[in-house]
Amino acid sequence: MGLSSPQQTDLNFLDSLRSTTVAAYKPAPLSKIPDARCVQLVESAKQGRLVLYLGAGVSVAEPAGGPKGQDVAKAVRPFVAEMLGIDEDELDGASLEKMAQRVADEISERLDELRSHAVKVFDFQRIEPNFGHVAVALLLREGLAQVVSANWDCGVERAGLLVEIRIDGVARLPESIQSLSGLPIYKVHGCATRPLTIALTQNEIDEPQTWAISRAQAALTSGSVVFIGLGTPGAYVQEPVAELKDTWIAQAPTFASWT
Repeated sequence: MGLSSPQQTDLNFLDSLRSTTVAAYKPAPLSKIPDARCVQLVESAKQGRLVLYLGAGVSVAEPAGGPKGQDVAKAVRPFVAEMLGIDEDELDGASLEKMAQRVADEISERLDELRSHAVKVFDFQRIEPNFGHVAVALLLREGLAQVVSANWDCGVERAGLLVEIRIDGVARLPESIQSLSGLPIYKVHGCATRPLTIALTQNEIDEPQTWAISRAQAALTSGSVVFIGLGTPGAYVQEPVAELKDTWIAQAPTFASWT
C-alpha cells in the first residue's frame, strides 16, 4: 500500500532538507534508548500538555538564516541615529530595546516609524523555513504541541504550507479571541506582517499586551514547556518561572530548556 499524500509530502521535504541545511535531521537507530527527558516530553505531547516557546535561535539555521537581536540592532542603528539627530557612535553597542526606548522617551510620536523600519531590515515575512520550523509545524499539525513565539518572522507559518496545513500568527487581541481558519501560533512580541504589533522597547517586551501575557503565563502553568532558541525572556516569563520553579520541582512535572 502506498503512502498517503501528506506523508509523502513530509518524507520528500525532509529528504530535501537533509541535503540542503546545516541543521539536518539524522534519525537515531531504534536500538538506542531515548533520553528520559524526551520520553517525558512525548508523554506530555500525547496528553496535550506540551508547549513550545520559540526564540530567535529557531530561525538562525539555514536556509532561513534569520538575524539575531544584535544583527537587527546594528542594521537599525543608523536610522535611529538620524531620527534622534545624533552621531551613530553614540549608539555603539546599544541593544535594539535600548535604542527603541530612547526613541520612545525622546520622540515617542516616531516609535511606530521605527517599528515599520525594523521589520524591513530582514525579509521576516518571506523567510525560508528551516528544519526547526518544519518540525514545529508538524507537531502543530498532529495536535502534539501548542506554540508561543517571541519571533516576528513567519517561518513556522510558511513551514505549515510545506506540510499542507494553514498556521495563523496571532499578534493582536481580536485575533486571540476570534475563530481562526488555521492553527494558531501565539506571537507575543508581534508579527512582521503587522509592523504596529511589534514589541520594541524593553518596557513593551517586559509588559506586552494583556492577552499576550495571559497566553504566555497560561502556557507556563498548564503543561510541559520547552524553551527553544530563547535568549533573554521578558519579565512576564521570568517572574512566573521563578515563582513556580519550586512547585514544579516538588510535583515533578516536565521542564526543559534547550537553546
